[in-house]
Amino acid sequence: ALAWSKVALTHDPDHTLALESVARLSGMTGDLESSLTAATRLVEKDNDRRYQWLIFRSTLLCRLGRAEEALRDVDRVLERNPEAPRNHVARAQINRWRGDYSAAVDDYSNAIEAGRRKGSPISWYYYHRGTPQWIIGRHEEAAADYRTAYLLLARSTYGNARLFLILEEMGRHEEAGAALAEARLHTGDDYWLARILASLAGEMTPDELLASANPDNPQEQCEGYYYSGEIHLRHGRFAEAEEMFRTCLEVGTEIDLGNFQDRLSEFELAQWRLSQLAGQ
Repeated sequence: ALAWSKVALTHDPDHTLALESVARLSGMTGDLESSLTAATRLVEKDNDRRYQWLIFRSTLLCRLGRAEEALRDVDRVLERNPEAPRNHVARAQINRWRGDYSAAVDDYSNAIEAGRRKGSPISWYYYHRGTPQWIIGRHEEAAADYRTAYLLLARSTYGNARLFLILEEMGRHEEAGAALAEARLHTGDDYWLARILASLAGEMTPDELLASANPDNPQEQCEGYYYSGEIHLRHGRFAEAEEMFRTCLEVGTEIDLGNFQDRLSEFELAQWRLSQLAGQ
């Protein structure tokens, strides 16, 4: 598909649909520079969709280590339309790339408020806000976000796994166990999530969890090593935990492969845990 889109551009270098295809497909296949070039040409076109492509370009800039430029792109979009929840979410994602988790929490909060005013779905905004809340030490708020996401989505997610870890970290073991048991009843056909929850419940060892991860899926690899690291950490096996978190960063992915504009929480949390272990 990418090859044919590039052929189309040889006939008309300014063809909007061909540029859009090249931007998206290059981003999906890992050619970030080509994706950025096409996205920049789309931004330069004088129409309302340029703001959509500013958001798209901001993700590429972050992945290329140019987060400050990305923030300027999104701020341009927010100046034009501060009432669109997705614009605040885009800013939150950039602040997560920058490591400014307090700002990311504020951005998600703005997205939630804007979503309420517009009557838009806001469940995933709570879900995503949970990670930066936890990283900056707001355990109660993070737990509340994951609970709210669970209620609004009416199904278990990886947020339920993190809720268990947060409650355990706060010493609320009975509550954590009850939350985990309930989450395991509502995983649907998500086989991988079910295995992660089973490992947190002590029914699988970290090695068994890792052995069941898809070796060709870097996201599963990242998630498997991260949750294995958390299991070791809970049992005081700090050297093993550090090894798991480090391997998560080495073999995993920084982005959610289901939506390449989203940061992968497990990658961020592994980074955070390593910084904690280094400070011990």
